[in-house]
Amino acid sequence: RIRNIRTEDQEILDMNASVSWGMVFLFSIALVWRIAHAVFDVADVAVSVALFVYTICGLGFYLVGRTHKYTHMRLVGVVLLGGVVARLLLVDVRNMEVLGRVVTFLGVGFLFILTALFEKPFKNKKEGS
Repeated sequence: RIRNIRTEDQEILDMNASVSWGMVFLFSIALVWRIAHAVFDVADVAVSVALFVYTICGLGFYLVGRTHKYTHMRLVGVVLLGGVVARLLLVDVRNMEVLGRVVTFLGVGFLFILTALFEKPFKNKKEGS
């Protein structure tokens, strides 16, 4: 925060910063999608890679937000993970071939299980404190 600034001005600065970070976030999502499709010729592989990247980023945001009690960061992670799951269930189930579906669902499911394993020590530390 900037010192010696009025509360109203600080709120405007905070809002502008939130909007700016939101735009950077959306641009980053689009950039990952475009790069995945430019690098991989097969559309199923590009979608799978992009979804893996989104899942890893979402889990990272969620875990960092949860560990350091950053509500906005945790919310971004949850929204990103929800978007990945929604995309998988609503779009990719119909459009991907069977092998692509299996690999994508297993990969994303593995990352969710890995997150659950990381959550358990965090909860134990919190209860022990």
